[in-house]
Amino acid sequence: MNYINKFLDNPDIFNSNNKSQQLLFKQTLSDLTNYHKKNCMEYSNFVKKINFKRKNINKFYSLPFLPVQIFKLRKLISVKEKQIFKTLSSSGTSSGKKSKIYLDKTNSVNQVKVLNKILSQKFGKQRRPMLFIEKDPSQSNKKKFSASLAALYGFSILASKQYYLLNQDGEINYDILRKFMEKFSNEKFYIFGFTASVYENFYKKIQNYNFDFRNATLIHGGGLEKIRK
Repeated sequence: MNYINKFLDNPDIFNSNNKSQQLLFKQTLSDLTNYHKKNCMEYSNFVKKINFKRKNINKFYSLPFLPVQIFKLRKLISVKEKQIFKTLSSSGTSSGKKSKIYLDKTNSVNQVKVLNKILSQKFGKQRRPMLFIEKDPSQSNKKKFSASLAALYGFSILASKQYYLLNQDGEINYDILRKFMEKFSNEKFYIFGFTASVYENFYKKIQNYNFDFRNATLIHGGGLEKIRK
């Protein structure tokens, strides 16, 4: 999959007006589609059933995209079992069933590389202090690797210093919060958390405290189903 490396190493990766980048993106998608078709029987069967033709790769809407629900129902792997380096699991909040994504070492490296590029484009390359509205992952079961844990490690790329607000019981450690704000409230800093956790464990509980968050940038996502319920 040579096109993938070329695409990810391109410094102009997000410039959709660059014609050479557009061509490289199409070549990458074609390369990926062909790879999974050859190495995953279930994906190959899916592609055949929808009568996908590789010549249609120029039309993005014609690509054989999979419904996300299928990752909760099928074990889709395009590498040998022994090459699986990491398995990411979703929370299963919406249906009770967890999606599972299987990564080999190359996938894992590319995942970090892509997230780094996305975050650098949005936030710049300067790292800042970050307050995580989560438990310290270093004290969790390292044999389990969820999508949420992957997100924590991924967004830590932005952090010059890392502080975890919740103790292992899921309650706010106000000593940590005060320490963080005393040290960093006068400079720009990040707050990261999953939407439900930010709302339940942070927003609702600090209303009566006089903390100054004017220099904060809040980054949140995922977990919205918990609030809706």
